[in-house]
Amino acid sequence: MGVPFSGDDQPLVPPEVLERIQTLFHELIEHRCGQLPAFAEWRQTGMPDLKAHLQEQWDSVTRKPREEMKQWQYVPVPGMYGGFSFEFEQIGPDPVLVSESWCRVAGGSGQRHRITLQGTELVEEGFA
Repeated sequence: MGVPFSGDDQPLVPPEVLERIQTLFHELIEHRCGQLPAFAEWRQTGMPDLKAHLQEQWDSVTRKPREEMKQWQYVPVPGMYGGFSFEFEQIGPDPVLVSESWCRVAGGSGQRHRITLQGTELVEEGFA
């Protein structure tokens, strides 16, 4: 399956840009969860695929989230007792991915990050 295209054959997010955002997102997950005993095995198959997320959640013609689909996607991480939720706040050549992560057994562990081509920025913490 390829990257979703709009009617004028423009991808929702250019492939090289999507790859960079996904790399940064995976690095964030690794940073938050890399020391968990179950993480090494989960990493092989559990890391989110942003291209698949765009294909499922965004309409390539209207370039808006599909109404019948939930925008936020949740990814549980074994051993974290929580996980990550993520969604594109903006698509196009300069996409913005927003990620929230938390551990249910560690009060105040919630963190919200904005991921852009320029990097990953912590924008809120202490919730959950």
